[in-house]
Amino acid sequence: MGKMTFVVEFENGKEPPFQFTDDFMGMGGKLCSVAAFDYKDDLLTGDEVSAVIGLFNEHRRDFEVWCDEFDVEPEDIERKINLMG
Repeated sequence: MGKMTFVVEFENGKEPPFQFTDDFMGMGGKLCSVAAFDYKDDLLTGDEVSAVIGLFNEHRRDFEVWCDEFDVEPEDIERKINLMG
C-alpha cells in the first residue's frame, strides 16, 4: 500500500483539528498516523551529523564489519544520516 507524507506548518495555537477517516482529503486514503510536533526537532544537527560521519570514517573498518553483520550497506547509512543535517 502506498503512503505519502505531508508536513504542514501552522501558527502556534491555530492548528486545525484532525480526525481519522477512510476518505482523507476526499481521495479515498485512510489517515493512519498524525504527529503534532516539528519532526525536525528530533533530527541530528549538521554538527551532530559531522561527528557521526567523522566517527564512521575514523573507524571505517569496524563500521563496515558491523554493517556486514547486519547485512546493510555503509553508503546507505551515510546517505540517510546526511539527509538529517
